[in-house]
Amino acid sequence: MDCTAHSSDIHTAEIVEGNILLVTLRRPKALNSIPASYHARFTALWKAFEADQNLVAAILTGEGKLFSAGADLKEWKDTVSMGKKVPIDMEGGFLGISNRSSKKPIIAAINGAAYGGGTEAIVNCDLAVIASKATLALPEVRRGVTAIAGALPRIGREFGLKRANELALLGEPISAQKALEWGLVNQIVPEPKDVVPAAIEYAHKLALGSPEAVSGSLISVRRGIEDTKLTTSEAAIQGAQYELRQVAEMDNVKEGLDSFVQKRDPKWKPSKL
Repeated sequence: MDCTAHSSDIHTAEIVEGNILLVTLRRPKALNSIPASYHARFTALWKAFEADQNLVAAILTGEGKLFSAGADLKEWKDTVSMGKKVPIDMEGGFLGISNRSSKKPIIAAINGAAYGGGTEAIVNCDLAVIASKATLALPEVRRGVTAIAGALPRIGREFGLKRANELALLGEPISAQKALEWGLVNQIVPEPKDVVPAAIEYAHKLALGSPEAVSGSLISVRRGIEDTKLTTSEAAIQGAQYELRQVAEMDNVKEGLDSFVQKRDPKWKPSKL
């Protein structure tokens, strides 16, 4: 299905620059908080994104002052007060991203503050650009809950125990500069309006690589970090051999070598991974 068909009343999905999926959260009056029932829709959107061979990358951003305030806590309160459980899409997690292992890069364009699930989704994006005054936080402990959408194990592995505990236990926001120093984001830009253009520039650079090579590299890097069975670099390399062998057998390998010898830009075919 066309990715744009997965738009809803709280977000839009559009194709920009011909090969980039731009997803914008459009619930600014509710600070781009996400009702529980919508996460499965985002999971379906990312599946459509991966299935579309013409798309090289996706960008996720927010409309208004915030990137996302996380879960719709008013909905949570109303649901809990009725003695019901809040439905959670554990397949994809918050925004269909926080538990997801993608074969294509997803870039966070952080226009404003991100709280809770919004931050958890950012943690699991592959690249991230943040506006200079934006902040990130996991404030769940101050609301009597925990961050259950997948970020806690990742921040411990990727950023270290003390930093992870500062983010998860104190519930305080961290600045864009600290997020950059910790490795939660790749780049700081001056204004909110600058985040999407900067993310598009990343997508253009991704398009310079073979789509299979980008996917294979993405999978291998993530596996090395997240697969707890791969306790050594050697084990991680062995674990990535399947994808690496697949990439080596693709037509784009020949095209990449030919274009190098012929001193021209490569003409990549859609990924077969």
